Amino acid sequence: MKKKVTDQDIISAFNEIIRETNKPQKVELGAIDDYKKLRKSAGNSYEKYVDSMDTSKGYLSTAIKDAEKAVKILNKAAPMLKNIQKQAKELGVDLPKELKDDTTQSLLEISEKDLSMMKSIFSKMKVK
Repeated sequence: MKKKVTDQDIISAFNEIIRETNKPQKVELGAIDDYKKLRKSAGNSYEKYVDSMDTSKGYLSTAIKDAEKAVKILNKAAPMLKNIQKQAKELGVDLPKELKDDTTQSLLEISEKDLSMMKSIFSKMKVK
């Protein structure tokens, strides 16, 4: 046999729903503790990587200065070598093997590309 639902039953059910809805919601204390631990760990990791980036930026700055010096010197050496090679050819003189096989020009090109790349990376590093 089915029970007939009365108006009073419906009102009681609504009142129960309203009481449950208005109860203060509880946050698990364990969840808060877990979050605090996780946040502390994240903060420590953040500080560590920022310090590492700052150190890297210092090393990169030094490398840029060294590359600029190398490019400056190679810019003087490359034309000198070309001139020596040209004069030797005109005079019909054999150059020592080390001057024939010299890589000054390619070192200059590589150094210029490296310098450009390092400066680009350095300009994008936003730390300390």
